[in-house]
Amino acid sequence: MIVGIMPIIVASSAALAVGYGLGEQAPLGEQPAQTVTQEVRRTGDVKRLCLTVKTSGRIDAITCQVLDDTTGDLT
Repeated sequence: MIVGIMPIIVASSAALAVGYGLGEQAPLGEQPAQTVTQEVRRTGDVKRLCLTVKTSGRIDAITCQVLDDTTGDLT
């Protein structure tokens, strides 16, 4: 009777080991964190609103637009 159960136990253990190994190598659903920061930068009398997009600490994009000094609107 034990001889008939042994292959099932071995196959189950192997499947668990392979499944665990694949899970460790390729975590499913994990995406790197992305952050967006904004700041107002001044150069003399000119104010600019700048947005910086980073993924895992790496800068992906920076964009700046001039702010109207009297209204505060983007130009």
